[in-house]
Amino acid sequence: MTAPRPEFEVVGPLTGRGEQVDAILRALPDWFGIESAIVDYVNAVKTMPTFEARADGQTVGFVSLKHFGQHATEVYVMGVLGEHHRKGVGRALMDRAFGWAAKEGFEFIQVKTVSGDSKDPNYALTRKFYLSMGFVPLEVFPTLWDAHNPCLQLIRVLDKPL
Repeated sequence: MTAPRPEFEVVGPLTGRGEQVDAILRALPDWFGIESAIVDYVNAVKTMPTFEARADGQTVGFVSLKHFGQHATEVYVMGVLGEHHRKGVGRALMDRAFGWAAKEGFEFIQVKTVSGDSKDPNYALTRKFYLSMGFVPLEVFPTLWDAHNPCLQLIRVLDKPL
């Protein structure tokens, strides 16, 4: 017998979600272990459209988008609490963000993560997730962040709304 999946809902876009984002990023030290980066993310997302996954009234995941002109947006930062990994939360957040971005007229969505040049197993899972969401690798920037964190840029074409 398998355990029932926890119920969750996705809401948004919302703004001013710094407190919720901060709590989730701090709960994910294997991905977000640099204090200055956490502070930068939290400050930046306060004005960005953010989608939240909520279970039992608590935020368990989020994705925030940053826009680049009229054609492209970016998954600026995303996080899902560890106990909610592999339960459809990340996929539901991305699907909601994709649909909203397409309705807003964006044609492309990009995301940056640590490239496969890094052997970090957590980021291997991150890349696998983004590939499963339809992103394709575009370019590696070996020193965009620093030499220990080579940046992989992935992109996806957004479906046009009907």
